[in-house]
Amino acid sequence: MDKAIRVPSATLYFHSARRFYLTQVCVADIGLCMKRYSTVQAAKMLRIDPANLQRLIRQKRVPFPPIEMIGGIRIRLWTKADVERAREAMKRK
Repeated sequence: MDKAIRVPSATLYFHSARRFYLTQVCVADIGLCMKRYSTVQAAKMLRIDPANLQRLIRQKRVPFPPIEMIGGIRIRLWTKADVERAREAMKRK
């Protein structure tokens, strides 16, 4: 069973495999909510292994979003636009 933990700016879902997936980030000041994805989810959208995406990030071969702290956890939050930029960079190389 998944457990949801609400922190001020995000909802994290914890799974039995001790992985978490960020499902939604809300900016309360302006009421804007946008879908953001973890690196594992972004890799699935790119149809590559998460380890390969981490390698491409480490080698700076794809553009990537900065690391953010959410509820004491360091995570890269990907938007659909970030994923598409990474997809285009992978096509070029």
